[in-house]
Amino acid sequence: MWAAVSNQFLSTFIVANGARRFAVILNLTPSPLPNYRIGLPRAGKWREVLDSDAGIYGGGNKGNSGGVTAGNISCHGQRHSADFYLRRRA
Repeated sequence: MWAAVSNQFLSTFIVANGARRFAVILNLTPSPLPNYRIGLPRAGKWREVLDSDAGIYGGGNKGNSGGVTAGNISCHGQRHSADFYLRRRA
């Protein structure tokens, strides 16, 4: 497991299960964080599995449209990164 950002309001974890990697991102601030760049261990498409801002959960559907694409921009000690829309805590 790798932690990109960790403070009392924002945590990011990369969890590995064999070749599969999962990014778990929690924004516990009272404000949304649009275009928040987070370092990732590989480039390419990252599929969004759960978006608490989705309409089926009563949210405003302002999330990441089902996923993000990580590019070759270094961030948080990783060679790749992507911009995320992080919904505020509810």
